[in-house]
Amino acid sequence: MKIFFTILVSLLFFTNSFAQSTCANAPTISSGNCINNQTFPGSVNMSGLCVGGSNPALYIKFVAGACSQFTITPSGSFGSIGSQILTSACAGVSGSLQCHDNVVSGVPFMADCHDVNGNYLLTSGTTYILRLWGSVGTSSFNICYSANVLEESSNECSGALSLGNVLTQYFNGGDCSFTGSGVDATTSDPAPSGLCAGSLENTQWIKFMPQSGVSQFQILGTNINCSGGGCGFQFGIFSGSCSSLVSEGCYGNKVCSGGQSVSGPTNTSATDGFSIAWSNATTTGFTATITKTGGGSFNGTEVFYLVMDGNSDADCQYSLQGVNLQALPIELISFTAENSGQMNTIKWTCATEINNQYFVVERSLDAVNWFELSNVNGVGNSTTSTNYTYLDFSFQRNTTNYYRLKQVDFNGDFKYFSIIFVNNNQSIKNVKKVFSLIGVEVDKSTKGFLIYQYSDDTYKKVYIE
Repeated sequence: MKIFFTILVSLLFFTNSFAQSTCANAPTISSGNCINNQTFPGSVNMSGLCVGGSNPALYIKFVAGACSQFTITPSGSFGSIGSQILTSACAGVSGSLQCHDNVVSGVPFMADCHDVNGNYLLTSGTTYILRLWGSVGTSSFNICYSANVLEESSNECSGALSLGNVLTQYFNGGDCSFTGSGVDATTSDPAPSGLCAGSLENTQWIKFMPQSGVSQFQILGTNINCSGGGCGFQFGIFSGSCSSLVSEGCYGNKVCSGGQSVSGPTNTSATDGFSIAWSNATTTGFTATITKTGGGSFNGTEVFYLVMDGNSDADCQYSLQGVNLQALPIELISFTAENSGQMNTIKWTCATEINNQYFVVERSLDAVNWFELSNVNGVGNSTTSTNYTYLDFSFQRNTTNYYRLKQVDFNGDFKYFSIIFVNNNQSIKNVKKVFSLIGVEVDKSTKGFLIYQYSDDTYKKVYIE
């Protein structure tokens, strides 16, 4: 009797576990609710359904809404979980409508109601089955469901996220709304033909504005990881406003099935004042460089958008960082100084200037300690050469006068340029002895830093070329 009871209990336990793992006995989850402490109690043949072989699986029935969304949260370590949407027939567990190969812990994934052309994939009010497969290690997990989820605001240009100078992870999953269908009946996106992929699948818009005064702006993309569905992506860059976008170039089309590949990036020429070049383009990252053409710089009002357009049903994670590349404030062609009798004449020429407010001419007698002589106004911004002159009437006689140039931007940033000098020493005829800096007497023809003893027994440190 005891043996029979043990066998009966074991049979009931096995039957309950097996029933839970079959399509016909799937529990139903209602919108706005969760089913907690779920596990994968058994293994089934998954041949022809997203993956092959025998995998632990769990079935859950749900009624589709305008945009159906699930979230899985494990109680412990998170393994690998995939999902399928099946018809409710359960005959042979067939009729797979959608696959997600890699569900992300705590990140919602969609049961899409429309395809890329706006045709119905799932019919609102109809019962379907969510099939989960994989493992969560030794932990159980909770799964929550919402039948009517609003479209993510970043799916459209008007709700673009921001791009900062710190590496930030973004997630673009599911394609619940393509052209304004679903819960959100309107769209601010351009026509599908205007995007790199020629479609409005699960897009994500990100807005950025280069800093004033820089000539280039870079976007660094890393850690791109897409899974599920078509498992591909396209990145495009646009300038202008959401109502009037100008394409600045495209990159992408990573294909996860049958090997990974990257289509040739599209670089644009300077037809609208900007050019773009894609570099380091791989299946997991890229560098996009936007350049203000004509030697100019951004004025801080230009608006750009990066749009990530995932293939149908693809879930993508990626990290982005914006980098302002500061152009040199001036391009200095020459900087000279010479004695002109009663004055030292300092001249310099700039080929270009960016955000240049003024110059400071400084003088020193030892190339160590400096004091300001005068400020000379710059021209601000210029792509043509400009000549500058400063006359120093107060230079020190019988010594070497050193000069350097300090350039100051409108925002207070500054930069020093090379040191030059004028030898204003007395005639060599008045020099009695010449010493090195360590006090050793040397020949009068010696070059470099020296100490001159004149006929009146005065001493001067000089530099002789």
